[in-house]
Amino acid sequence: MIMELSITDGPRTIETLPDSPALLRRGTTEQDQSAGLWFVTLSMEIRAPVSWWKQAQHYFQEILWVRSRPEDDPEGRQLQQNDFEQPVPEAVLDHLNQMVASGDRTALHSSLPDSFVRRGVTHTNLAVLRDIITQRGHYDQGHWAVFCRFLRNEQRLELLFSTSGTPNGTGSEEEDV
Repeated sequence: MIMELSITDGPRTIETLPDSPALLRRGTTEQDQSAGLWFVTLSMEIRAPVSWWKQAQHYFQEILWVRSRPEDDPEGRQLQQNDFEQPVPEAVLDHLNQMVASGDRTALHSSLPDSFVRRGVTHTNLAVLRDIITQRGHYDQGHWAVFCRFLRNEQRLELLFSTSGTPNGTGSEEEDV
């Protein structure tokens, strides 16, 4: 299974005007905490198969593809088995490479198997990541399990899992002794 994740920037809090009504929404209720999470943004680089990206696009509206589709490669690089999460039959690989060579982008894009691996960078916020944890965090296998495990283990994202809106979950910035 191929799933690689890294935080490339952030998290950082968006600066707003001191009298902004949005800042007044920060409070102690769960809804208020989620509103506060919306202001904390980060960028993530993710390498995953197309099957995962199809589901993830529900959460990540903007994705910058680091490695574009093979037909966009100016060097005309041919597809190889390591471009896929699972091996594809050689005849399929040859057919896809013929489409790359012919420049038939539409046919190639529609013919790529869901196991084709893509690398993308997405800019998101902690409210979206909390939604993912809520909706997908119960998975114990597969790509979503790996993704949610990464979120849980990433120290920079501990605010996602606090109950009080503060990083350590105690209601204050200092540890209880």
